[in-house]
Amino acid sequence: VARMASGCACGGSSWSREESLGITLTVLGGMHYGYNLAIPAVAAKGIAASLGLHIDEGYLTSITLLGALLGSPLAGAVAETSGRRMSTILGESLSVLGAVACSLASSPTTLAVTRFVVGLGVGFCTLCKPLYISETVLSDRRGTVLALFAPSVAVGILIAEATPLLLPAGAAESPISVATGASNASLVGAPAPAAAVSAAWRLQVASGAVLPATLLAIAVAAMPESPAWLAMRASGSDGGSGAGPREGPSDELLAEEPGALALLGSGSARRVAFLATLLAFAQQGTGAAGVILFPKELVGSAVELAGAPQPSWALLVVPASNLAGAVAGTALIGAVGCRRAMLVGLSGMTAATLLPLLLPRLLPPPSAPMLAALLASLGGWAIFFQLGPGCSYFVAVTEAAPPRLRALSVSLGNSARYFLELLAIRYFVQVWGAASHASLLLGVAAVSALCALLLQLHLFESRHPSGGIDLSATWRSSGAEQLPRGASGYTSAPAAAAADHAHAPAAHEHGHAPRPA
Repeated sequence: VARMASGCACGGSSWSREESLGITLTVLGGMHYGYNLAIPAVAAKGIAASLGLHIDEGYLTSITLLGALLGSPLAGAVAETSGRRMSTILGESLSVLGAVACSLASSPTTLAVTRFVVGLGVGFCTLCKPLYISETVLSDRRGTVLALFAPSVAVGILIAEATPLLLPAGAAESPISVATGASNASLVGAPAPAAAVSAAWRLQVASGAVLPATLLAIAVAAMPESPAWLAMRASGSDGGSGAGPREGPSDELLAEEPGALALLGSGSARRVAFLATLLAFAQQGTGAAGVILFPKELVGSAVELAGAPQPSWALLVVPASNLAGAVAGTALIGAVGCRRAMLVGLSGMTAATLLPLLLPRLLPPPSAPMLAALLASLGGWAIFFQLGPGCSYFVAVTEAAPPRLRALSVSLGNSARYFLELLAIRYFVQVWGAASHASLLLGVAAVSALCALLLQLHLFESRHPSGGIDLSATWRSSGAEQLPRGASGYTSAPAAAAADHAHAPAAHEHGHAPRPA
């Protein structure tokens, strides 16, 4: 991020204020989402002990995702009627209030309601940020900025899972604390008193308000409204029919497309809905949320199958691989494009899922090499997940829809993704413990392969005249191209021609001629 802000990327050209704001919103928003997704499971042990409840690790996370599931379409409606800025302010306010109120909860009902409110804020956060960035950042840089969301989520999850290291023994538990022995009272001393346990989980939950409070301050003080939304609202006064005067930076773009209401009943809207749902299924249809948040069950099964002692670092494989894959995925999207990154990731996930079925024949148990190979396949799966659907989803669900339908695309995609995440987190442990592991692995491999095939057929990609990669070919008709974006929204036709001329050398370097003015 520092390299981007200093202009070391994109041929040394400096990043505009709008692009720097987009990077800030993406990074802080991703960390906010990752932390508040993981912290309920990390704090569940302390919450249960403090309030005398019988809850599993996925219960409160499921409630948070239920709030996000309902918050996503609500955020879409607010973003369309009141603007991206107001929707962001409302969502971050909900997150702050929910996190603070949750830290003061003294009953199961209050706990559930406050986590639901946090989830509503998460739903707003993950819709408004991509939508705003898609309307304010240059086309050849927008994919990189949006892809930063995935590594930021991974960092947020790691921060949440590292909090038990700073708390009394037994107050909280995560894969990191188990791997280091920090959650084992017999190793680090006597368990903490009840008052310390109560204070620990309340501090963990209240810390979830820090990032949304920062985003709220940025939205209030430094986030202008999207020029594209202002232009679309102005065009709405004539019903989107194209009649009557229109002013604003998006005149040419708006003239190319029918009004939003007309599009909702069109084939374009149906295609957007299908593709958004497919992208969500590619990301979460394999149970990725359960794998990332609950790797302990998978590692335990690998140890049992291999018949070898579990190494102390085994539980760190998934968190480390998840972060490494997210960072690599951001670079991969910039190098080969969103579509190719998605196909590479899904193909690698399929291979990594099938590998454990072959290892018993190649390395008969008991065998330490077999355990190492199983853990490597688990880490490889997490890396390929981030290389493909983990990072690419946030770019594709925004970019593969016409500008007037982007709110619909992100809202539908996020709702489907939250629903699948909710199922995975709520039932992952039970299903993995009860079903045949071979059948589950074959099912996951089949889902990955099917999603790769469907995306190969339905997700199209092209290079922007400036050399950047976009997905406008998915929704543009033949011969129509996306106008390049300026620092404050869509540029006018003369400015677009000037931008193409300025970027002509970069276009030739990528093997693409500039678009005729």
